[in-house]
Amino acid sequence: SANAAVVRQVNTGVASSVPCYLPLAIPDCEYLDFAGSGVNPPPTWFYFANSNIDNVGWGNPFSNPNTKQIKNSFNDQCAEGEVTIDDTMNVSNGQNNSALKYIGDIINGKGSVDPTDWPRDDLGRMPRRNGVTANKAQNSFVSRRSWGNTVQGPVALVDVGDCGNPRFTGAMDITGFTWAVIYDGKSKGKNKNLIIQLDFITEHDVGGDISDDAYGNITGLASPVSVP
Repeated sequence: SANAAVVRQVNTGVASSVPCYLPLAIPDCEYLDFAGSGVNPPPTWFYFANSNIDNVGWGNPFSNPNTKQIKNSFNDQCAEGEVTIDDTMNVSNGQNNSALKYIGDIINGKGSVDPTDWPRDDLGRMPRRNGVTANKAQNSFVSRRSWGNTVQGPVALVDVGDCGNPRFTGAMDITGFTWAVIYDGKSKGKNKNLIIQLDFITEHDVGGDISDDAYGNITGLASPVSVP
């Protein structure tokens, strides 16, 4: 008698393109030291158009980001199409309260997609709401009962020019991708933020092309192969 097996052939390497991604642009210069280092950066506070610090932007490679497009991308990370290293990302650093609030809605189980559990096996314990690794509870857009929910996906690293005086508006080159775990944020008052754990260590299958020269450690996966 005959039998058959189906196997997945994994190509080792980091992603040089991703078909699905979160609509964010993160500065490469702050994180290149972590790529391939064997350690992850600590949880990072990302601020939009803040008077003291400005270190993240909304991103879309095909048009200028707007509220509708950002929300659609969180509902379906594959909605906009594949992006590749050296593509141009259109970046806006506007606070966009509506988009920020919607991320909180997803984490609280009120969005159009379900949140994802904190990846304890990969990243260890969930950060505490101590004002250092997360907003304190009264300032967070995450409810107490939803603490531990996340939004996860690939994000683009972009060339922001001088990292001492970065820019987060206009067209910027995508230089790499890494995995983002959004678990907290603030959409009201001053200092609106997202708090994200970037994961450069764990392999995440993202279905994109592979290159040994890209930044981060999210991998593509080859098509299934039939074997007699």
